[in-house]
Amino acid sequence: MIKTISERRKQKLVTDPSSVLIEKTALQFACEWYEAALSSGLLPSKQQKNQKAWARANFQKFIPMVIESFITILGDPNQPDEAKKAIWEAIQERVDDPEMVILDKSVSNQKGH
Repeated sequence: MIKTISERRKQKLVTDPSSVLIEKTALQFACEWYEAALSSGLLPSKQQKNQKAWARANFQKFIPMVIESFITILGDPNQPDEAKKAIWEAIQERVDDPEMVILDKSVSNQKGH
């Protein structure tokens, strides 16, 4: 099946975004979670690799939490405009990302309850 230039561009953005703000933040979230889980005994001994290895293997699980946090920041008038701009651009770049669509549906369902 032949894809249009627009479709190929969108696919490239999803798989190769120019901004890695979301991924870097998810990696930071994963590192923090790892440290908290390790200190409280929540990590089984087989998962007690080093922090970086664990975070790299699991950071994608934290992307929805990062997006929620970023959306909160976008609505906060006390946050700097530069930060909001970087966040907005990172989110907009992934508008067609399937993970973002799933997150959007889950947020919509939560608001309906």
